[in-house]
Amino acid sequence: FMQEHLSRHNLLEAIGADQEVLVGTLGVRAYDWADYTTNSSTLGQYLDNLCPQHPDTPANETAYFNFFQDHLAGVWREHMAAYTPAPHEYYIPRDEATGKPLPTWFSPGVGAAATGAPFHFHDYVFHQLFHGKKRFFLLAPGALAGHPLLQHAAGETSIGWLKRVYGQLDRSGPEFHALHECVLEEREMIFIPTNWMHQIVNVGTAV
Repeated sequence: FMQEHLSRHNLLEAIGADQEVLVGTLGVRAYDWADYTTNSSTLGQYLDNLCPQHPDTPANETAYFNFFQDHLAGVWREHMAAYTPAPHEYYIPRDEATGKPLPTWFSPGVGAAATGAPFHFHDYVFHQLFHGKKRFFLLAPGALAGHPLLQHAAGETSIGWLKRVYGQLDRSGPEFHALHECVLEEREMIFIPTNWMHQIVNVGTAV
């Protein structure tokens, strides 16, 4: 259901090509989420300009569209009502006093090829892919803590890091073996535990 409704045609039909949306970008410090900003665009303009990102493109010229915006709420309530969430009953944190599940949220979005998120961590997450491919790099909590491998140069994107750092790693060294890597395909899902560092690079346009 969601794969069909998140196609380009259905996105434009449901939201409208001329609908103004907010598009997020990372600032000059790609690893600093406090530097995250938003700009306005129409949905049609954003989708028409989804070109593969060059490795040397600075982070503040990288754009990402997240669907959950207040003025689009009416469109997405209909879609999410029919969405079957991940089977996370064994993983979801629970309130220690009541035993009830803590609130969860969804954050669907569209990103161009070679865009992605630099190394970061947060609470556990299920990452589900409906279109395209995504390449993940993951580190267990505490692995390579403070290591230069995790530091992005100012304005550097994930694809820039892939070219500058990952491509030069010694395949027999401890840094390379500490990294867990996988490619998420359409209709696949990955579970990332709480506090696991991870970085994402889109392989083609990804939803």
